[in-house]
Amino acid sequence: TVGSLSNAMINGAIAKQRLIAEWYGATNANAFRTLSLVRASDPTLQKDIEEKLKISSATITGIQKQLEVFPKLSGEDDIYKVITAKRTDYVEARKALLKEKSTDKIEATNQLIDSSFQPALVAYLAALNKLVDFEDDLADQSSAEIQAAYHQGQQLIEAIAVIAVLFGVML
Repeated sequence: TVGSLSNAMINGAIAKQRLIAEWYGATNANAFRTLSLVRASDPTLQKDIEEKLKISSATITGIQKQLEVFPKLSGEDDIYKVITAKRTDYVEARKALLKEKSTDKIEATNQLIDSSFQPALVAYLAALNKLVDFEDDLADQSSAEIQAAYHQGQQLIEAIAVIAVLFGVML
């Protein structure tokens, strides 16, 4: 029915899309914070950025756990596996970058940004984008199903109305 399809879309697809959008945003924010941390020289500012990185990383982990309760459709599990691998690569690149920054070797740190951190970030965000696209396609399919069910219901009501009028004329 239209009601059950609408409910499934609202409670499933839209909730997942919001969580994924939050995940994507938090990842972008963490990347910016990481680069800010690498370039910051003020210890107080560094500590503040580090704290925000930890909080945002914990938020991302929490989002991933929330997404685990949703049923996975065909192909979705593979997307999550790629994302997990790319996130691991990104986190490792970030750790290596922060470790290199602690040596105060500016040129080496900048090279690591270009050779390791940025490519890992781009790959991680691309994997997340595939999930966004997958969920968008599911939402579009659900919307089409709701529209089809609605039109079927309208046609049924019209048919019943015609039958009722014909029945009334015959009496």
